[in-house]
Amino acid sequence: MTTLHVLSAGAVKPAMKTIGPAFETVSGTSVAAQFGPAPELRERTRDGTGDFGVVIAPEKLIATLIDEGRLVADSRRDLGGVKAAIALHRDAKVPDLSTADAVRAAIRAASAIVYNTASSGQFIDEMITRLGIMDEVTARIHRYPDAEAAMRFLGSDDGRTAIGFGQSSALRGYEQALGVRQVAALPDAIGNVTAYATALCATAPDAKAARAFIDFLAGAEGLSHLAATGVE
Repeated sequence: MTTLHVLSAGAVKPAMKTIGPAFETVSGTSVAAQFGPAPELRERTRDGTGDFGVVIAPEKLIATLIDEGRLVADSRRDLGGVKAAIALHRDAKVPDLSTADAVRAAIRAASAIVYNTASSGQFIDEMITRLGIMDEVTARIHRYPDAEAAMRFLGSDDGRTAIGFGQSSALRGYEQALGVRQVAALPDAIGNVTAYATALCATAPDAKAARAFIDFLAGAEGLSHLAATGVE
């Protein structure tokens, strides 16, 4: 059986659990995906894409890799956007989070503020700064390399008073396993949507299989899997 190697942003990881097997059923090609935050994907592709056939990443990174000749321009397909969202311990009381002022109050009241060190976490840094409370809460901020580590910390919050942030698709993916729950998207006034895209690697070992996967991923069935996990 042919195996297609995919390098992907972590936001798509929950959807890939079902997309990979579904594609294998219709194509006979298995999918082996490796995941990481956008800065890591950038580093891993700086010297080329190696044996990977497809990259899934924030659209800005996809555009950069196309400009550098590492991805094939005419293969690019847009997949949807992921909202920045808020998570709490599964058993925590949910405060009002409907406005920027309400989110500011919730952050101030939290025993810990948890998010990752990737680009989505950088946005949360900027959001807290714009809310005017960064100096006040810096000592309570816990940043982790990825969403899984951040949500593991949040799920172990015995006091149920920590607050977490991340991309909606990633937060949903850890709800059952780590004892957290996504409770709201950030209000529009302070929110963010990260758009994702995919493209064929210029050095793909099997370009035909890679293009077939891209067509599947960006087609009706693939998009339905993505939407179910928060990539819309």
